[in-house]
Amino acid sequence: LLLSLAQQVALSLDNLRLVQTTQERAGQLEALNDVSVSLTSSLSSDQLVTSVLDQLSTIIPYDTAALWLREKDRLSVASARGFSDTDQRLGLSVYVSDSALFKEMAQTGHPILVRDVREDPRFPPVEAPRLSWLGIPLISKGELIGAIAMEKWQANFYTREQVQVGITFASQCAISLDNARLYEDSVNRATELDQRTQRLTVLNRFASA
Repeated sequence: LLLSLAQQVALSLDNLRLVQTTQERAGQLEALNDVSVSLTSSLSSDQLVTSVLDQLSTIIPYDTAALWLREKDRLSVASARGFSDTDQRLGLSVYVSDSALFKEMAQTGHPILVRDVREDPRFPPVEAPRLSWLGIPLISKGELIGAIAMEKWQANFYTREQVQVGITFASQCAISLDNARLYEDSVNRATELDQRTQRLTVLNRFASA
């Protein structure tokens, strides 16, 4: 009787975990869809850079996060959240080749999940470190254009499911940033063309006179 009861309890617990997991994934998908709509609706690079980490917090928890964007061989902090010295971090840059983590993401295009930074030689020993670290590369046309780095105080926080959600988010983010830059380039070129046309019109009038 006890064995039968234990089997029923185990089955009920498995069903409960399955329902909870399904609900969590459904919630993540809904949030990810909302985030995608929000990202694709913006054609301003500055607005996107400002909102990316806020949008990310709705689908993946973090204590601190930084958005790094690439300019030639360097990655620079374009946006940050959760740091006590956030303002000082903005604009901080590093050569991709000088960072083992960024270099690996640039070479492989894959995210890096560090469950405990104290056990990873790529992280220098510091007092009271944030133990969980997750880096998601922003890839466009096969090239690294940036990266998102997230941290949590507790170890073993991030899961493979969250990594997959992060990959989807980063892919949408990279596309949106590319679209915004293309749009801004086209606007700038149109403005430049209009200015040239106006100058030519003035010159033609002067020549005619």
